[in-house]
Amino acid sequence: MAFVRGQERLVYESVKDYLTAQLTTLGWIGSSDWPFGAQNGTTVTDVIPDTGSPIEPNRVAFTSGAETDKEEELGAASGGLFSTEHVFFIDIFGENQGIAKALQADVRAILTGRLPGTNRYIPFVDKTVTPNVEAPGHLLHFESVETDTPLQQLYKLDWRVVKVTAVHEYNAVEVGA
Repeated sequence: MAFVRGQERLVYESVKDYLTAQLTTLGWIGSSDWPFGAQNGTTVTDVIPDTGSPIEPNRVAFTSGAETDKEEELGAASGGLFSTEHVFFIDIFGENQGIAKALQADVRAILTGRLPGTNRYIPFVDKTVTPNVEAPGHLLHFESVETDTPLQQLYKLDWRVVKVTAVHEYNAVEVGA
């Protein structure tokens, strides 16, 4: 399969959907018995909260960072296998320091494949077709998973950050061409 139209958006959605599904499996989302004694459920959004507005506790803001035009060819010259890197930031606003640390640790463990049922390699889901399918010839994997605590706590909740680089590998040569 060749380049998929809108594949940058599809990389973003594939990673966000995977993270949301794993957090749901761990009980952070859609449960009434939250892990580590949390008093509130977790929500995943696409927006960093405004510093002037109240923030719901245990909010996870998933946003994209750098997307370079650098497309590297893998393997032999003219082999048709390419990779691109996409940086994502996962901002966690925990109800307290303990919950923020636990949520940050779970997000990192999900992205590094350290928890049962998780994997560093995930499918690239093509949502340009109905029903949505895993796109053949495309693969996503996570590299460089870093955690941080911003020095300036602009929010009343405990703020943590996970930065991850997702590498999208795909075959740019049409099968049968």
